[in-house]
This record gives sequence, C-alpha cells and structure tokens, in this order.
Amino acid sequence: MFRFYTLKDFDPITRFRLQNAFAVGIGLSLLAPVLVALKGTLLTVQIIAFLGIITTLAIYTNAYFSKFRLDTLYKLGIGVHVVLVLAAALYFWSPLGMVLLESFVGILEATIFSAYAIVLNEYIADHYPKSMKKFQITRNSMWATAGLIGLSVSMLLGHFGIPVAIGVFVVYNTIFSLYMIYNWNFYLNPEFKGYKIKEIT
Repeated sequence: MFRFYTLKDFDPITRFRLQNAFAVGIGLSLLAPVLVALKGTLLTVQIIAFLGIITTLAIYTNAYFSKFRLDTLYKLGIGVHVVLVLAAALYFWSPLGMVLLESFVGILEATIFSAYAIVLNEYIADHYPKSMKKFQITRNSMWATAGLIGLSVSMLLGHFGIPVAIGVFVVYNTIFSLYMIYNWNFYLNPEFKGYKIKEIT
C-alpha cells in the first residue's frame, strides 16, 4: 500500500525545503520541453554535448560549495533563479541568446542547488535522522507531482506557441522569486530551537 506523508510530518526547515522544491519542480517542467525544442533547432549536437559536459563537471564543485552556510546557499539560489527568469525573458529579443544563457544558468543550478541539497540532507541526518526515509519518499513524490503538473501545463500551452509558454514561465517564476526574496532571512530565524546554522557549515 502506498504511504503518503504530509508537510506537517516535518520540521519547519524541511517543510520549507519541500515547498520550494515543489514550486521549483513545476517551474522547471514548464520550461523543459521548450528548451529541448529550441536547443534542437538552434544548437548543434556538439554544442549541446559540450554544455552537458560542463554542467556535469559542475557537480565536482560540491566539495567546495557544501562548506557554505545554509542561508548563503539559499541566497545564491535566489540569485540563480532571478537570472533564470531574465534569461527566459531574453527569448523575446534573441532566442539563441536565451538558449545559451539558460544553459549557463543550468551550470550554476547544478553547482548551487546540489550543494544546497547536501547541506540540507546533513541537517536532517544530524537533527532528525529517523525522518530521513519519509523525507526522501515525500521529496520524490512531490518532484514527480510537480513534474506532472508542469509538463501537463507546458503541453497545453504548446498549442498556443512557444512565446506563450515562455511568458507563462516568466510570470510564474517571477512570482516565486518574489516569494523567495520575501523569505530572504528564513534560515536565520531564531525560533529554530536546537539548530544553529553554523553547526553544518
């Protein structure tokens, strides 16, 4: 039998992480089909492969970036997300420029968000080790649900053309970026008892 957990099963930091992951999952899935189509049209196989190699190599920076404070990684993530929105908006002036900039942002995403995930996993392992399994189940389920929602909307928007799909992506992720900026100091909240941010730097 399937077992579904709810956000109330987790501590505030993990709930915040899961909520953000769900929102990001929808946003990225909105753009993914469009990027695939544009890359296939505007870039050669060699360039696509090269960008993929650079993105993969970015994972090797985890040993460095996972030493950053959790709030620092979150703020860097906000910066990356804002650039992602601006890069998408560039489509209306230069589709090729948009694809290249989005690819560059993808490298930053692999660098920052993978390190962010490592530090947050360390937080759960240190403070709530018994919740790790249910967290992983919930995270995977939420990613899958977010992907289904984002891809379904993208499929529907495809009937109206790529400009409409990108416009919806820009609006959605602008709102989400404002939400993240609103929570700029979330990880410095003194109400998180028993958890000092410096303990996992």
